[in-house]
Amino acid sequence: MSMITLGWAGKAHVTHQSPETEGVEDDVPPQRSKRGTVSTLNRGGRPPETEPIPGMKPGWAFRRSDRVILHRATQNSPALPVGTVPQILGKITYRDADRRHTRIAYLIETSEGARIVQAHQVLDGTWADVGGWDRPVSRDECQAYAKVMSMDVRDAPEMPSIPVKDADGGLVLPGPDSQDYGYMRTGDPDEAAALTAWRRVCELAMAAPRTTLGLAAFFAAPLTSSLRSIPTHVLVLYGSGQRGKSTLQKVQAATMGSPTETYKIFGALNTTAHALPEQLTSARYLPMTREELSSGGLSTREIQALVSRVLGGARRDRLDQSGALRASVGTFRSMLCVSANESLLMPGQPESFASRVVELHEPFFADADASDEAVALSEQFHGWPLVWAERAGMFSAERITRWRALHDQVTKRLSTADAGIPFTLARTMSQWVVGAYMLGELLGLPMMGEVAFEDARAELPRVTDSAAVNNVSPGQSVWELVAGAIAMHPAMWLTSQALTQIEDMEYKPRDLMGYWHTNSKTDATELHVYGEALKRMGVEAGVVLAPGLGELKRRGILRVTQPRGFKSKPPSRKLRERVQDMVYIFDVEAGREAWEPSDAAVVHDVPPSPADDSPIAQAERAALERAGGAPVSEATGSRTHDVTNAAQAPQVEDRPDGRCSVTVEAATASPAVLAAAGVPPKPTVAPFVAYPSPVPAVTDQEWADLDARASTVWRTLDAMRIGVLGADGLYLPNCEPVRGVRRPASVDDVPELMKAYDLKTLYLYNDMLDVLDLPPFDPRKVGGPQAPAACEWGVPGEAIARMQPESGVSCWMTLTTPEGARLNLAIPAYESRFDKLGLPGRGGFGGAESAAVMLDALMVYLLSTRHGPADRPRVIPFYLGPNKTAEDFAGGLEREDVVSPMVRAMAKKDDVQGEGPKTFQRWSGPLAEALGARTMVSPQWARVPDLSEEQDRYLHKFDRVAAWLPAFNSAVLGIGDPTHYEHGRAYDPLKAGAWRVASVPRLTDAIYEGLPTLVFKEASAGGFWLMNPDLDLLAELVPDWAPDVLEAWVWEDSKRALTGMYKKLLQMRRYVLRCQEEGRPGARWVKGIHGRLYQSFRGYLGRNDPRRDHETGDVYERDIYWRPDWAKAIMALANANTYRALYRYAAEEGRFPLSLYVDAATYTSDQADPEQAKPALMKLGTSSGTWSSEGVIPMAAVAERLRTSADPEGDNAHTVMREYLAAQKKQEG
Repeated sequence: MSMITLGWAGKAHVTHQSPETEGVEDDVPPQRSKRGTVSTLNRGGRPPETEPIPGMKPGWAFRRSDRVILHRATQNSPALPVGTVPQILGKITYRDADRRHTRIAYLIETSEGARIVQAHQVLDGTWADVGGWDRPVSRDECQAYAKVMSMDVRDAPEMPSIPVKDADGGLVLPGPDSQDYGYMRTGDPDEAAALTAWRRVCELAMAAPRTTLGLAAFFAAPLTSSLRSIPTHVLVLYGSGQRGKSTLQKVQAATMGSPTETYKIFGALNTTAHALPEQLTSARYLPMTREELSSGGLSTREIQALVSRVLGGARRDRLDQSGALRASVGTFRSMLCVSANESLLMPGQPESFASRVVELHEPFFADADASDEAVALSEQFHGWPLVWAERAGMFSAERITRWRALHDQVTKRLSTADAGIPFTLARTMSQWVVGAYMLGELLGLPMMGEVAFEDARAELPRVTDSAAVNNVSPGQSVWELVAGAIAMHPAMWLTSQALTQIEDMEYKPRDLMGYWHTNSKTDATELHVYGEALKRMGVEAGVVLAPGLGELKRRGILRVTQPRGFKSKPPSRKLRERVQDMVYIFDVEAGREAWEPSDAAVVHDVPPSPADDSPIAQAERAALERAGGAPVSEATGSRTHDVTNAAQAPQVEDRPDGRCSVTVEAATASPAVLAAAGVPPKPTVAPFVAYPSPVPAVTDQEWADLDARASTVWRTLDAMRIGVLGADGLYLPNCEPVRGVRRPASVDDVPELMKAYDLKTLYLYNDMLDVLDLPPFDPRKVGGPQAPAACEWGVPGEAIARMQPESGVSCWMTLTTPEGARLNLAIPAYESRFDKLGLPGRGGFGGAESAAVMLDALMVYLLSTRHGPADRPRVIPFYLGPNKTAEDFAGGLEREDVVSPMVRAMAKKDDVQGEGPKTFQRWSGPLAEALGARTMVSPQWARVPDLSEEQDRYLHKFDRVAAWLPAFNSAVLGIGDPTHYEHGRAYDPLKAGAWRVASVPRLTDAIYEGLPTLVFKEASAGGFWLMNPDLDLLAELVPDWAPDVLEAWVWEDSKRALTGMYKKLLQMRRYVLRCQEEGRPGARWVKGIHGRLYQSFRGYLGRNDPRRDHETGDVYERDIYWRPDWAKAIMALANANTYRALYRYAAEEGRFPLSLYVDAATYTSDQADPEQAKPALMKLGTSSGTWSSEGVIPMAAVAERLRTSADPEGDNAHTVMREYLAAQKKQEG
């Protein structure tokens, strides 16, 4: 509830208060009148039932009954309510591993549930943002809130945010509200259904190899620091195909809490190199999982460096602002699970990396159906396994002792190793097997532990071999260099005791690497390697020799006869004379024995069976009890209960409907209560629904059909994931309006809303500008629609990794989430490129009358762009603006026939000439003059009306329907570079080009005086540069004239390159017109977008300069649609076609226009009806080539102004009519 009070300046401000604070004005003492009144004040000058706030100035008080802070300026002033202090639910503590405090936070109550605010937020007042309240304004106000909250937090219960160990070594886990990572957060509250669901998930996991082991590894991760010598480790799920890696990770995360992107258990690796370690240290003993290492944008080396930091505990101590050391909150002592497309292991890595990074290769889960079912169930019932385990005391000191014994037995049963990397890997995988026994006990699946054990037996040899291959010591690296040289180049090694006559002269390190030598004292075979040869091998292989040679010397593989260094002299005088170099002496047999692969298996051929009283047998019996109830004692015949092992987990009984009934009580409950079945679940409070589920309602069958057929076309599906957010709700295609959607408090909340409704593009309707306090359009016109306008709402936070533009709001914004998802946020109210000149209101999508109409326009637009096969239809999504969207209509950026290097060279401007000021030169190069000349038919022209026209009663405006669209189909455009004909060539209308003709015909007939002027500008070398449409039009007007071509730039490879674009646009137009006839309210706005697409694209082709690369300054390679020659050809053809029509009306009917503005012509007439006023040959309609009436005004109202239309700066029929109609529309509202 909001309450309006008055500040000292008399200005109103809003203070959010709870319902209990209503009516506080009744407690405000009345103002004194002239006769005087008595204020209800105590001796201290405070209102009754209040208490002073320690440390505050006089006049500040706190009323605990309704938690309202009051303030009075003087003793006689009224006590005005400042606001309500939120209820403090708990003191969040961040203890180090030794349980020492590092800092605290506050758990406050909000309308959305409990939220955590940090101490610095309490001090500066930003805590109010978390609850959606107004921030405290003044320093005194902030201090008052902070003081009251600090007093309340003293009595609040302590709630750990980071897992810690108690005095006995048991784990104390954080609650769901004491941390924002998502641990312990449960989904569907039906625990009976949750037990059934998780049993099903584990059954699906047990049906596929490695899946049970991977799932159990995550659940056992909290025991990493409690079992014997288990290091922090990383589990890598890798493989190139989509075979269940992310599925398994989602299920893993769901065992611990919420796997949604709102929290941190599961997500993509798209954080910085410092953010992930910070998150891991806050999780401490609890695991995390990150999918798709490639989403972080890091190289393999950078990922390996990040993983090395994680293996070291992710601890990061750093200096604070004062220069003092700020220690990390602890060390990560658990498991991180990641997924990748390639292996992270490679030769030469240290032992710690090779033994602590364990890779499991896909596939996981049996098939796609099993994966989908497992994800759906785990997401619905997330968090319950960890909650059940915590209730059952599975992480208590007593149970950890039993898990440790179980772990020791599993290790001995799994592996034959007793030391080294194989033993470390065996211990790690045995911990994962313990996790399977834990899940089996909780869910009543006695076979789960054995399934995980068999997975570990199958994977351990492969994992051990991979570690052995990649953990190569420096000495082994040097030895492998030598061994490889022997195998690959046997001819480069001689034998010193059996030399041929030729070999006798080849003992110099030129083409040889060394020689074999038999030691006369030991009869050992030695390999003598020339010093320069080994040095060259090391350089080529990138191996540093000194450490490796030192290791080989210690192992006795490298024999050294000198007191220092690693080289030796050849053993005989003869060899010393001929070699003349120091050599390395290797004992070949010792080297082979040192790294010869062991034949011993790392796992038992037949694993030993556990004894009946072993920890394994006890764990399996506990799972059996959970599956079928407590067992019957053979001695007494009564049922027994094992309180410490069995009774504290979910109890199950069969029901007549075939489902299971379960209830999980607290771990301190009695065995009798725990054994009881059928107890209903604990009552829960219905959660606040920020994003209500949409209700399907098919209003557009074509949309539904497209959605069904495009199930495999991802770009079409992405384009259809649209929504419009208005002040009255969210509008989704073929759904009822979704009311009550939480409005984004800032742009940082938009990804959460879009994820809730699976949107790719969200449009904000115009009325949301006031709702979200966004700037209006007018103040931001200067920078254009895509220029960002600064505002507080447009500042991104943690939910947005990158935003374009970086801050502020514009008509189109691209948001990239930390997980790598790219989302589009559009504000059509800022898009002015579809507005009609001189007319009020917005054009395009922004002109829609309501959010519902805007959604209808978006749906009509997408349906109008359908193309491609019927079973795999495609659409052209609207993206960024008309020009970027038109690029897709033209064929996209993958076309290879658009770029002309010679044309692109024109963009290199030469703006400086000598020492004088800079002069603008549009283009440069040999093509600049030819393509820079104006088109022959001027697109803007006007004349003064004659006497008879002044006496006509009406002035009509007719617009040529889609006048430019046929030009995109008919214009012949050049492909590649043109050929320069310096001395001319015969004119060919089928070859695009620019032609310099010697002369042009003189148009002296009277008919041309009433038609648009044909403009001819003389070229610098003489003659006139004309384009193909200009020459064709002249040939029609003057049949006897033939062009004398003096020079030409001709594209010998020419074609109608934009015919495909024309066909898509023509189909779009026909569909939009059909929708208009059917009464679709959004179709009229799409019609305006259609025309603007190709009109704007023509200007986009011929803009002054292409985009530049920000780094090199050269023309941006991806900006392929910079073709001024195409733009001029299209414009010349469109203008020529309009001129042909006007010429025909003048020649055959004597009807002359008063003005021409691109494709709009004005005529006078005595008739008000456009059908009677138009030239007889002119056809009114909606198809291309026809005309439409755009307005009619009284001639008498503008006749005086039209007498100056011959002046380029004066009024003409087009401008006066535009102003008259705009004023008329404004009057009509």
